[in-house]
Amino acid sequence: MALVPTSLYIAIQMPAFQTFVGNKVSSVLSDKINGDISVGKISYALFNRLIVKNVLVTGSEGDTILQANKISVNLQARSLISGEMKAGKVVIDGGEFNIFKITPEESNLTLLMKKNDTKQPEEIAKSMDEESAKKPEGWPKSVSIDKIEIRDFTFRSLDTFKITTHADPRTIDWSNIVVNDINLSARNLNMDEDVKIKLDNLSFKEGNGLNIN
Repeated sequence: MALVPTSLYIAIQMPAFQTFVGNKVSSVLSDKINGDISVGKISYALFNRLIVKNVLVTGSEGDTILQANKISVNLQARSLISGEMKAGKVVIDGGEFNIFKITPEESNLTLLMKKNDTKQPEEIAKSMDEESAKKPEGWPKSVSIDKIEIRDFTFRSLDTFKITTHADPRTIDWSNIVVNDINLSARNLNMDEDVKIKLDNLSFKEGNGLNIN
């Protein structure tokens, strides 16, 4: 019996197996959004550490919403059975997150979460009421993470319908934000009906000239 976990662990470390799992996960997740998710490789290390490489989330127009070179998660797998996600530590190494307006009222992120939205407004409102009474399927009901580290990350939030001229290095242009070299350390993240987190360290360089160290 002891050979079974060992054999499985060895198989997980094989590049072909990691690519196969990555493709499967990409297919399942892409089916839940109005866009595509691709994952390069998924591997498993000791102490329940899941390592995901080359993550890419694109919108329906092919725009890059999220890109991450490497994500490491110390996952408590049993929590997924109850529809929750609990992790001891999450580390994101290198990447970017981009939000921009598709229309004056809608962003690429809100469009990403609309799957097969071809109903009339009355039908949409009715289906939203029905769905709100159900337990969510596929996605965790809540997320709890003990510690989070983000390294060398970029965040952009652009409103191309609201062009502004902003040249004060003491402040941020909230209409068009470009933040580079983000390094963050935080703990006790809880996402349920609202989001709670304790921030320990944060540094970044904002495109307008504001630097936080």
